[in-house]
Amino acid sequence: LDAVRRHFDPAHNQLRAGWDSDPFTNRIHHLTYGREDFDAPTFLARYRRHNENVRDYFRHRPEDLLVMHMKNAGWSRLCEFLDVPIPEGVDYPRANGGKTA
Repeated sequence: LDAVRRHFDPAHNQLRAGWDSDPFTNRIHHLTYGREDFDAPTFLARYRRHNENVRDYFRHRPEDLLVMHMKNAGWSRLCEFLDVPIPEGVDYPRANGGKTA
């Protein structure tokens, strides 16, 4: 939620200023979030509904869905799920971590 708040905040997103005159961006936000501005309750509801829909889609084949909590993510679970070896000498990438709860 904090990442989306920053995404919609002109102080954190230099591209935000141009959205109001860009029909494509507003259309994408409307389709994705149901609105063109930030609203925490709406975004949280959309996030929860999306996760519920994904879990429902995979309910009969749970082995095809990997749910990773990114705060503690690492190569082990991902590589096991993908049935590939863990990369040697490569740290698990961590970028755009944002705030931790």
